[in-house]
Amino acid sequence: MPVEKKQLSFLATLELKDGTKLAFSKVVANGEQNGEHSEAHEYLCANSLAKDTLKLYFRAGSDGEYVLLNRGVVPGVSALLQVYEKTHEYEYDPMPVSERTQGQVLDSRPPVDGNIDESESSPPPPASSTPETTSPVYLGVNAGGWVFKTDNSGLAYVARIVPEQGREFSIESNDAHYVYLTSGASKNPMQTYKRESFPSGAWFAWMTDRDGVDEVLKLTIIERYDENGAVRK
Repeated sequence: MPVEKKQLSFLATLELKDGTKLAFSKVVANGEQNGEHSEAHEYLCANSLAKDTLKLYFRAGSDGEYVLLNRGVVPGVSALLQVYEKTHEYEYDPMPVSERTQGQVLDSRPPVDGNIDESESSPPPPASSTPETTSPVYLGVNAGGWVFKTDNSGLAYVARIVPEQGREFSIESNDAHYVYLTSGASKNPMQTYKRESFPSGAWFAWMTDRDGVDEVLKLTIIERYDENGAVRK
């Protein structure tokens, strides 16, 4: 893996251009919210019911590409309110908010290799394993094009940032950037695939790097670093 250029690396939130959250969960029927609810798993989806914002570390190489690492989520307003109510109504909980709300790191081994089959509505289930808690958790893409969580650096999603037409990208800007994340594996932007809608209006779509619809993503930088890796003030 290329040597990291720490001064070009950054921490950012990522969602669809329209504000739809990206989450390691999908929408399923027969839940508590209008007949549907979110069900956690290890594949990345655009999920209209998700409230938390995905947080990624963009590890910069010397060639303009970034290795993407999962850094949990920025809790949504409803999640923060629930934590506040719990700690004030019952008893003090010393665990940080980020640890209470961050999703469990699930199985990270890739599913069976192969191209995305149009006859399938979801990726094949991966074999079960539990990654070491100290291992980096990458945003990965497998041979079938599915974007998922993995501790295998060889499957990491290696992205090149391409601004939406008419826009620019600058690591120094605090404004939201509207970009494509072009996959080094397929040379395609990150995409939504097989959108599934529900009677309540809820919907989700799998995130892939092929066979789907190219998506403009909203990327907001929240942390930058010096050459030694220290957070820039």
